[in-house]
Amino acid sequence: MPEIDNSINYSDKEKVSPQRDEFEVENASIVPVLSKGYTEDGWGIIYNMNSTNWNLKIFVSVRARSEWSSYLNLVKCSHAINERRRRGFGIPLLTTSQPYFSFHTFFTVYKTFIDEDYFLKRGFKERTDQFQYCQVSRYYHWGYTSYVLKFTPDPDDSSKDFEVTMFKHFILPITDFEYRGEIYRWVENKSILPRGYYYNLYKLENGRPSLAQHWNKEKHTINISENKGNPLIGGYIWKFFNIANRYCLSEYISQNHIATLSDAYILNRENAVLTINSTHSNIDRDSIHSVDLDNTVFICAGLVIKKIEEAIGTDRKRQEAKRVQASRN
Repeated sequence: MPEIDNSINYSDKEKVSPQRDEFEVENASIVPVLSKGYTEDGWGIIYNMNSTNWNLKIFVSVRARSEWSSYLNLVKCSHAINERRRRGFGIPLLTTSQPYFSFHTFFTVYKTFIDEDYFLKRGFKERTDQFQYCQVSRYYHWGYTSYVLKFTPDPDDSSKDFEVTMFKHFILPITDFEYRGEIYRWVENKSILPRGYYYNLYKLENGRPSLAQHWNKEKHTINISENKGNPLIGGYIWKFFNIANRYCLSEYISQNHIATLSDAYILNRENAVLTINSTHSNIDRDSIHSVDLDNTVFICAGLVIKKIEEAIGTDRKRQEAKRVQASRN
């Protein structure tokens, strides 16, 4: 496997070319324009779930997912298509796999890599051209749930491995995690949508109370003794009966907005959209090469929220089915 470069230098990558190439002109009908309503100054990441299971394909844009779908019925891809895929267009950035039963493993994420020696000869093969990128484990605690994301950015160099632990509050609409010495927070806004979900990701200012400010990095638990005076921890019974705690309050959010996750703007079979803000201008956001390590971490963190919402939706459907069955009896 070739060395995987996680540091993106946008100036020397061939993906830096917003102009339309020969393939796009000849195949304009199967490469739709990026839909309005996502983002024009960042990524509109698509979480696309297989209709037969909980496994997801993650695309960097609506255009990338549509281009991928247009190739599925082709018996053999042309050299032009393989060349375009080699440049990172029309292929998934990530895919997920979920175990049928496990005490702790929540799901596993696989990342696409481009093998320059074989790609143009044999084309893209989803299972062959991917490696295990992140494994997510789940642990239940009193008052919160922790999700441990074990990243393997380079399968040939274990020294680059790292972990990110997300703490989801049992009552409050927040999920906090630490990354590169900064605290990030997902905040659910339950007042926006009558159905579905809507989350915003923020980077908290220094000194803000969080679930991830004092925690055991070996056990992935919150150190209760070191969090005395933290208003987010403890008092769960009072928080449970205080209805206002379940809605997005100004005390939870920050001025540093990073991304938004929602299933409000669903197109075709898409299940959720993650819009990530970006200041980079000379990149083609339809290519998987445009996404660097930091944003891939945010995408995986969004996957955790997406999977949590999937589980909630499944439980609601089961309860509804039981009510319908009971009414018939």
